[in-house]
Amino acid sequence: MIWLIHPLGGRAILDITLIANVQSQSHSDFFLSCVMGERDVSYLQIERDNKIVMTHPKTGFQNYRNRSNYVQARGFSMPDLVGILYCLGRTPTEQAQVVYVHNSHNAHLFPVKATQSVNVAESATFSAKVLKKKETDVMWKRNGTYYQTTDRGEVRDNVFKLTLPNVSVSENGVYSATFMGDSPLWSAFYRLIVRGERAAGGEGPTTTPPCGHPLWVCPPGTEGPQRGPGGREWLSHGYPFGINVSLQTAPTN
Repeated sequence: MIWLIHPLGGRAILDITLIANVQSQSHSDFFLSCVMGERDVSYLQIERDNKIVMTHPKTGFQNYRNRSNYVQARGFSMPDLVGILYCLGRTPTEQAQVVYVHNSHNAHLFPVKATQSVNVAESATFSAKVLKKKETDVMWKRNGTYYQTTDRGEVRDNVFKLTLPNVSVSENGVYSATFMGDSPLWSAFYRLIVRGERAAGGEGPTTTPPCGHPLWVCPPGTEGPQRGPGGREWLSHGYPFGINVSLQTAPTN
């Protein structure tokens, strides 16, 4: 499972870390934590996005905090653990949103890869593995709006695919694959990040950071992904508008 960032403002730079124990054995043990590196945090909250995937209006989880720049959501129910959640952080001058997509293992379709990061003009392919076979077509949506239909006859090795050629930044967002007539809660969910390129004169975001890999923006003096104490592994992604977000996987016992 990968955590993604969706900038809400132009050229902001906010240090936001999202942590999820995705390997928890039960929904009651699952948590999401969000931390901001800034001191002047005016708002920090983990919320559900019901605009793209409508779920039960009353969520079981609650936000807990012990300081202004740290919040943890816990107390999740089974219905809570499907769809899209996000951490929204604000300072007096900037704001950013880290988006988290959670796929149910009871769903009828499941993503082969839930997150993709590509450059402008590259192609992106979403693959949905069939967990429960149905004799219907598959409908793809982007940000909750109909995008395309894949005929049932196009399935190969129990996998449906959607390819986006020559992507643009406007195609960033949350995608889903659903059997026609199925509940959206049985969908496969994806997140697409389309990275911009460095602007003329050397300003703006770049897809070639100093550490030499187009996906990672490395801390000073380091190269690539790092592993920390307790089995935690954290990565930093570079995204459009210059926003960086640290991604962590919590240790398991």
